[in-house]
Amino acid sequence: MPRDKLQNGPISDRSCTDILCCLVFVAFLTGMVFVGGYGFLNGNPRLLLTTWDYDGNPCGMPSKDNNTLNYPYLYFPSVDYNAV
Repeated sequence: MPRDKLQNGPISDRSCTDILCCLVFVAFLTGMVFVGGYGFLNGNPRLLLTTWDYDGNPCGMPSKDNNTLNYPYLYFPSVDYNAV
């Protein structure tokens, strides 16, 4: 019975069983740090925090036609037609 093994404290003949999972997790973390650093250096992180109009132009930032450059705030129309 497993309880009998723990009667005198923790089992002394233990071994590490999750080395492969640990290596995969460390490789994943390393890859995510690389992808995040590459995106930060070669991209524009400010685009993640800005709002966008329905045409895909960033509000308050330069765009292809600069229609929203002087408008830093976005108006969200009501999509619930029953509430009108």
